[in-house]
Amino acid sequence: MAGWEPVDRHVETLFDGSRSRVTRTRDIDAPPELSVGAAYQIINNIGGLTPATTAYGSTYFGITIPDSSQKVFTAGAIYKIGDAKIYGSCIYSHVYPADYRNDSFSVAASYFITPALQVALPFYIDFLHHANTSGTRITTGPTLDYFLSKRTDVYVGVDYNHLTGAWTTLAGSTGSNQPFFGYNSLFEATIGLRHRF
Repeated sequence: MAGWEPVDRHVETLFDGSRSRVTRTRDIDAPPELSVGAAYQIINNIGGLTPATTAYGSTYFGITIPDSSQKVFTAGAIYKIGDAKIYGSCIYSHVYPADYRNDSFSVAASYFITPALQVALPFYIDFLHHANTSGTRITTGPTLDYFLSKRTDVYVGVDYNHLTGAWTTLAGSTGSNQPFFGYNSLFEATIGLRHRF
């Protein structure tokens, strides 16, 4: 039945130098699509004064913590309509007994400007609770993604990060892997090439 077929995107690039073609086809009457998912994880053996036995190592954001477990609940959704997608997610994470709890929320939108060029704009906020203190991390910034083929793309993006309270303390702690260097705000730029195997 017309209008109920899934949206189809086809990107093709020929590298023999003779031509490069990017096409995009879709059914204009296709209905919006909604995808929803959730997960719950328990990660044991993180932290500790000696290297932990898991890939998570002995630190939390670079800071040595007591031997702990982490409980993580994640839920998210993607709503697709035409050339646009809207994303939303929430993450609850608790590292115990190190006592780091994060409540994170994010929303984003992406849109194909052309069949091969996509713009995305995310907004992320994380509430950190630790040792009777709390703080906030806010991150946002646009990314442009140019698809060379179905599996390869180049991207460029900028983002802005701002910290308050416990997040500022965490980022300023000795050994922290957060690149704030004593400041509570930073701008970053990224350029890259991505290939999906």
